[in-house]
Amino acid sequence: MSLITSEVMLGNETLRRRVCGAIRKTAIGKEGEFARLGFTDPETIVQPFMLELAANNEAKSKACAECGGGSNIPDDTIEWVVGSSWEKIETAREQTA
Repeated sequence: MSLITSEVMLGNETLRRRVCGAIRKTAIGKEGEFARLGFTDPETIVQPFMLELAANNEAKSKACAECGGGSNIPDDTIEWVVGSSWEKIETAREQTA
């Protein structure tokens, strides 16, 4: 896949909403302010998760290179990306606060 695929994935609203859903699902099992934001207002923390997804080779290979649509990306892949990058993104957010 081309580099443009990663870039257009970042702007795809449907994919963004799916990532927000995965953030909410992951946040249920977590504690703290980051988890509270993830559950009540995932849009405030979604961007770094979108970047992680756009960098994931499996997700990128299934996304539409033209529109960034991720209908071929399985939910479990999105959930895995969110879950596996949660602590890294949480820590980075705390360090910049």
